[in-house]
Amino acid sequence: MRESTRLFGAADVEDYLNTGAGFLKIRDREVFVPLGGRAILPLARGRFLFGGGGGVAYMRYAEVLRQPSEYFRFDCPVCTSRSGWGWYALASATGFLDRDQHFRIGVTSRVFRGHTEGEPLGTVPGVRTRDHWVNVYGEFGFSF
Repeated sequence: MRESTRLFGAADVEDYLNTGAGFLKIRDREVFVPLGGRAILPLARGRFLFGGGGGVAYMRYAEVLRQPSEYFRFDCPVCTSRSGWGWYALASATGFLDRDQHFRIGVTSRVFRGHTEGEPLGTVPGVRTRDHWVNVYGEFGFSF
C-alpha cells in the first residue's frame, strides 16, 4: 500500500516535458495556507504550554516544471493545478528544559480537511475530491 500523505509529490506525478533542449521532470507541490487562531494555556508557572486552535484553510495542488537554472527558464504548457477551501485544527504541548525557560521541546499535531476541484493532477481525478491531511511534528526552540 502506497503512503499518500506526502507534502511533496503526493499526487504521484511522474511525467516529463520535452523542451527541445532535453526532458525536464514535472513535479507536484501542495500548499496549505491556514487562516485562524491559537490559544495557549501555561501551566506550572509557564514551564509547560498546552495549546489548541483552528480556522479555515486554503489548499492548492499544482504541477511545476523543474527548471535547469534560475537564469534560463522553460514554460510548462501542460502543467495543471487544482485548489479549494476547508478547515484545520491543531493541538500542541511544549515543555521548557531549563529553569530560566530558554530552551523548549514539544510536539504539534494538525489536521486539514477540505475539498479541492480542478484539472486532473497525477493520480487525482478531475472531479471534486475530499482531502484529509494529518501532520505530526516535533519542535525545538529557544527564547531570549
